[in-house]
Formats: sequence, structure tokens, C-alpha cells
Amino acid sequence: MRKIKYLLSNINLINIALAVMLFLLVNYMAVPFLRMNTAFTLPRVKQPAIEKVASEEKATEEKSPSPSDYTVIAEQNLFHPERTIP
Repeated sequence: MRKIKYLLSNINLINIALAVMLFLLVNYMAVPFLRMNTAFTLPRVKQPAIEKVASEEKATEEKSPSPSDYTVIAEQNLFHPERTIP
């Protein structure tokens, strides 16, 4: 009887609000895991056409720059204020 009287005397608005928030949090986080009965199916992988792959390979070969295009980077120091090699 003393324990019940002690608990009833300590109930206040903050304790009720915390209890409600705890209930909502558990309801929001735990209940969806208990109700999981959905089966997921993965989409099919589309196989690319052989002609399309061949044309893409030719396009990538044509777009690659030559090594002489990169010599400009070595000749001009981008981080030097005068843009020359000291």
C-alpha cells in the first residue's frame, strides 16, 4: 500500500509526458519491425546490345588525349604566382 501511495504522489506532468513520448517512440521504432511481411523483388538487369557496346568502345578510344597534351601542365606551374618554374 505504501508503494502505491508513493508512486501516486510522485506522478506529475513531466512524468506523464515522458511516458507518452516513450510509448510513441517504441511504437514508431519497434512495431514496424514486427509487422514486416513484405517481399521485395529486384528488377531485372538489362543486357546491353553488342553493337552499342562496340560503338561506345570506339567513342572512348577517340576521346582519349595524347600524352603531349599533358606537357603543358608540367611546363606551367599552376601554383607559382608568375606561372614559371623557379
